Amino acid sequence: MNWIDIIIIILLAVAVGIGFKKGLVQEIVGIVALIIAFFLALKLHLVAAAMLTKIISGLPKHIAPTVGFVAVFLIVFLAITLAGWLLSKIIKATPLDLADKIGGMVIGLVKGALIISVILLLLALAPLPKEFNHKLDRSGMIRSIRKVAPLVYEKSKGLWPKAQKLYQEFEKAPTPKKVEELKTI
Repeated sequence: MNWIDIIIIILLAVAVGIGFKKGLVQEIVGIVALIIAFFLALKLHLVAAAMLTKIISGLPKHIAPTVGFVAVFLIVFLAITLAGWLLSKIIKATPLDLADKIGGMVIGLVKGALIISVILLLLALAPLPKEFNHKLDRSGMIRSIRKVAPLVYEKSKGLWPKAQKLYQEFEKAPTPKKVEELKTI
């Protein structure tokens, strides 16, 4: 066990602690809120942009889709999160509170491992010093944690066979190139 393993263990312990504090309901609602808010923002950002340009005079057309996306995302995310918080408060008043906290710990552990795995995948793309890469390779925790993000990706493709639609929605999302095209209009 090297210092990288210790850091990973500490980060996972923090994630478990946060999961315990939030509970299963708030953890799941937080994930669901992000997903729903993201997809609704993708679907409705142009409608929101049109509404915002009518409400806010002087809002540049090339910025309106981004502002619309952020507005829809925040409104949906906050509404769902508030509903989850209220549901969590109701559960805390029942005997289900302990089960909620234990479930939150499990979700916290999985989220923590997934976040660390994504960070490790990003680090693999970076030109890091050989000594640091050698320490990463000697870490026992990293060999296991690196597999989490690819595993989640593979399993989620099977759970949601229409994942290809997600990529199509990404293609419709505002990009710097599309913003440049809007500037010429």
